[in-house]
Parts: sequence; structure tokens; C-alpha cells
Amino acid sequence: MGSHASFSDFELSGVMQGSVRAAATLRGQDAGALAKIRDAVGAGLERYRAADGYELPMPAFVVSAARP
Repeated sequence: MGSHASFSDFELSGVMQGSVRAAATLRGQDAGALAKIRDAVGAGLERYRAADGYELPMPAFVVSAARP
């Protein structure tokens, strides 16, 4: 099970707003490089394609605790 997203939900702008280092790296690219990055990410997502979007594997921890 993973996180479900449609391709329209996945934009480099989300990465640029969510990660300081990734944002700095992407801001330093010219338009041609950004297009190649977007194409490469899109191609990498293809193996996760589902009927109505993408199923992305996401790690999760399930934790339970009790006070002694």
C-alpha cells in the first residue's frame, strides 16, 4: 500500500516548496534542464501507474505505547 496521487498532483513546484535543498537545486536549473528533470521524474513514475493515477510506495511506522 502507498500514497495515491494523480499526475496533476505531482509537480516540481511541490518539491520546491517542500524541501529547501531540492528547491535550491531546482531554482539553479535553466528551463531546458527543468524540462529534462520533469520528463525523467514522469518516466520514473510510470512503473507506479494505477488505473486512475499513481500508487507510490511509502514507508510507515505503526507504533503503540502504554504508560507503565
